[in-house]
Amino acid sequence: MKIRLLLSYKGTHFFGWQRQKQKRTVQEELEKSLFQIFQKEIRLTGSGRTDAGVHALGQTAHFELEKELFSQKGFFEEKKFKKAFNAVCPPDISVLECQLAPSHFHALSSAVKKTYLYFVWTGDSPPVLFSDLLYWRKESLDLEKLNALAHVFKGKHDFKSFQNSGTELKTTTREVFTSRWSQLSSSLYCYKITGSGFLKQMVRNIVGTSLELLHFEKTSVKSSPSSSQKTPLKATQKLEQILLAKDRKQALKTAPGRGLYLKKVFYPSSLDKACRLL
Repeated sequence: MKIRLLLSYKGTHFFGWQRQKQKRTVQEELEKSLFQIFQKEIRLTGSGRTDAGVHALGQTAHFELEKELFSQKGFFEEKKFKKAFNAVCPPDISVLECQLAPSHFHALSSAVKKTYLYFVWTGDSPPVLFSDLLYWRKESLDLEKLNALAHVFKGKHDFKSFQNSGTELKTTTREVFTSRWSQLSSSLYCYKITGSGFLKQMVRNIVGTSLELLHFEKTSVKSSPSSSQKTPLKATQKLEQILLAKDRKQALKTAPGRGLYLKKVFYPSSLDKACRLL
């Protein structure tokens, strides 16, 4: 049988999702918790990796287990397995939902899109109580200009310029459905992006580059050789050049992991309907 999990975690003290030698990771902690319950090594598959320090509001994962072993524990009773799982999980991980999933469900390959949020705090004073949950920038942000930059990413593009090295892929083309900034308070801003998939550190590179380009304005000579007039090269034009370059060296700063949250992983509605709450 296959169990689908909906998870939330605070990434501050994790070196990301994926199991690594001698480093604390979300996958390892969850697998240790499953071993405590079933006294059996169980491998967990996530919807994708999150980097060190990155948080999740809605990460999806799955694992497989013999139905008899699950039944022996009485876990088919409503919410009993969820309660048992949370009881042995560390305090920075929360199991939000447990579902019985069809055999063809796969947390990674069945996903059709994901939504990430990135939070930025502005002002002279850092948010000391939330310093591991937000990215602090002293300068104020121009929301209109940020959204002009965010619009550049919408649609289907090759995002190679915003991919950090470390993962070999067949293609670096992704489709972005939502890309926008909003101001939640006088000091708090949020970037929301939904896409068909994301490359390694793609969202952090998008945010970091966008914030750096807020103050960009370069004077350039117009294309006509007979004209000596100069015109400012806008930040959006510079961003378009970076995107088209397909070269990570052309993009700018990588925003820190602490401001990034995996909000939701989407699956076909037919798969969602085929899953049953435990």
